[in-house]
Amino acid sequence: MADGRSSWPIIQYEVIGEAWQLYKQHWVVWSIAVVIVHLMSSSMAGSLGLVVGGRGVDFHSMPFFALSLLFAAIPALFLGGMIRMADNQIHGRPPRLSDMLDVLPHAFDLILAACLVAIAVTIGMSLCLIPGLIAAGLFLFTVPLVAVNRFTAVEAMTQSFTALKSQWLNVTVFHIALAVVALSGVLLCGVGVFVTVPLYPLSLAILNRRFFGGAIPASAAKPGDPFPEI
Repeated sequence: MADGRSSWPIIQYEVIGEAWQLYKQHWVVWSIAVVIVHLMSSSMAGSLGLVVGGRGVDFHSMPFFALSLLFAAIPALFLGGMIRMADNQIHGRPPRLSDMLDVLPHAFDLILAACLVAIAVTIGMSLCLIPGLIAAGLFLFTVPLVAVNRFTAVEAMTQSFTALKSQWLNVTVFHIALAVVALSGVLLCGVGVFVTVPLYPLSLAILNRRFFGGAIPASAAKPGDPFPEI
């Protein structure tokens, strides 16, 4: 999907501070959302352990690799849901836990996009680590573009790369810093993550709004829909 922009906004670290302000406005619902995501992720991890544990699984086999890749991509659903919550809050609507379910119609593209990004990052990580970090930064907008802007997986990856390739170093360092901030709550006896983790989807939602607004690609529109607001 081509984009005619000649320039893009610059990734700025101040968005993390803005995310903190948004979190404080509705800290209860955001912390509960993290608890739910944590419980769901833990359940999935346990399910994967039951599937592969104790059966003499070849950890280098293709089926196991595919299963592990899918498991790694599932959290993209939760991240997409939290980004949808954040986008609603940015628009002045109180975030609700039910907002996370709004991404279910786009579950396939979210999982596919996460798998493709995971493959790109894994390949990059195998090349002395740094290329993997760069890839993670360049595809930073992939999940937000699917969850909020309704792009397909390939469209989202393409647009994220197009928007960020000119500032690849800046976005790589920013993504590392954002991840460190989001996980820093682990240092507070672990419970701090319920405060810091929401800063990740909130920051992505703010940046996504600055870069792409609320536009929906033509391929995702519904021509002739008499009730577009539904």
